[in-house]
Amino acid sequence: MENKQKKRSIHSVIYLVLAAMLVSIVGISIYTVASRRKPVNPDGESTVLDSHETTRPIETDAPETKPADTKAPDPAVTTPAETTAPVTTADTAASVTPSEVPTSVGLRYFVLPSAGSVSKEFEIDIPVYSMTMNDYRAHTGIDIAASLGSEVVSASSGIICRVWNDPLMGRSVMIDHGDGIYTVYKNLADELAVGMDVGVSVTMGEIIGAVGESALVEIAEEPHLHFEMQVNGVYVDPLDYIEANAGADETYEF
Repeated sequence: MENKQKKRSIHSVIYLVLAAMLVSIVGISIYTVASRRKPVNPDGESTVLDSHETTRPIETDAPETKPADTKAPDPAVTTPAETTAPVTTADTAASVTPSEVPTSVGLRYFVLPSAGSVSKEFEIDIPVYSMTMNDYRAHTGIDIAASLGSEVVSASSGIICRVWNDPLMGRSVMIDHGDGIYTVYKNLADELAVGMDVGVSVTMGEIIGAVGESALVEIAEEPHLHFEMQVNGVYVDPLDYIEANAGADETYEF
């Protein structure tokens, strides 16, 4: 009987010890979890962040900066390199750059480059009949009737910028008068006047050559000078700037 009571007492003590240990373990666990969820601030007080709060960035007293000046640099001015005129031969064309010609705007006067009457007028809109080719085609200049060997003069002051043998229009000379104004002399004799070459300056009325018969496309026509004028790359009627029957002392102001 006493043994049974002792066993019950021992079992009760064991149960109490186990219960106490279990309570201790649970308590330690709760404390540990609570300690992790509630960090301690420097003042020793626990701080809990609300899940709806957001942190503000820290404002600093950084000095105010101004945007860099982004003004575009002035465009560089380039100067075209000087060029030398190519050597001209009897069978090759040569030219001189327009930059070598004075470009100051001023009054320009033009004279008829050969003594004679106009045998065929300028026409680029309505084709005109060609006796040589037996067809109708544009005529980009005027034909001035003159005997073979008649003098051909510069219609105005300028610089010879091109001398060549055109396969259709024969011996040809182009003079640059500046500001996009050019005169062209075709169907010339093979030999030009002495000293006439690319890069040579000429004055109004100065002899540059003679009327020839080198234009194969107009060989059936009476002897004549084929004379053209261009302004800014466009063919214009020379008679708009020169009186048809003007003499050397009669000029037209451009």
